[in-house]
Amino acid sequence: LQRFRPRETLTPQMLREINAGLYTLSRRELRDLGERTGGRVYPVRSLTDLTGVYKQVADDLRSQYSIGYYPANKARDGGWRSIRVETRARDATVRARSGYWAK
Repeated sequence: LQRFRPRETLTPQMLREINAGLYTLSRRELRDLGERTGGRVYPVRSLTDLTGVYKQVADDLRSQYSIGYYPANKARDGGWRSIRVETRARDATVRARSGYWAK
């Protein structure tokens, strides 16, 4: 199996498989990034979907809150500190990162 090949030697089928793998990897990376940062991924299949995504982003920005806290463990040892944010409000959605590195 040859790992690297000149592009012109790849068949259309090979290119489709490579592109499908890259899209799968990209979607996974975006989802993981959103989970680590408390962010959100807005899937878009075509440019016409952007109008709805812009509305979602605007709605999210209008209804967000920022909270902070002082940790009991003040050591800056580079360790991972898990956090969990909960709400009693039934109609609220919490989006927050799962922790941070104590640096």
